[in-house]
Amino acid sequence: MGLFVTAIGNIGSEVVVREAGTTKVLNFRMASNSKEKVNGEYTDVATWVNISYFSNTVDKLAAFLTKGKQVACSGELHERKYEKDGVQRTS
Repeated sequence: MGLFVTAIGNIGSEVVVREAGTTKVLNFRMASNSKEKVNGEYTDVATWVNISYFSNTVDKLAAFLTKGKQVACSGELHERKYEKDGVQRTS
């Protein structure tokens, strides 16, 4: 079991529905905005998260989700480590 999180943000990509065996998967990217103080001035900072939802009801959900819409997502957070061009990366 991974870390359970709740994130609120805006959908930043088109919603994609695909099949993984007999289960449907819904994927999109979500941005959560915050402000950081840098050199005495506040700037907007976006944190991007990849969202994957596994269920046979994704078609109904995908009809309501559009780019720019604000959503709240809860679930397990998983980290994947891999190597690309000799550089260790995390996603």
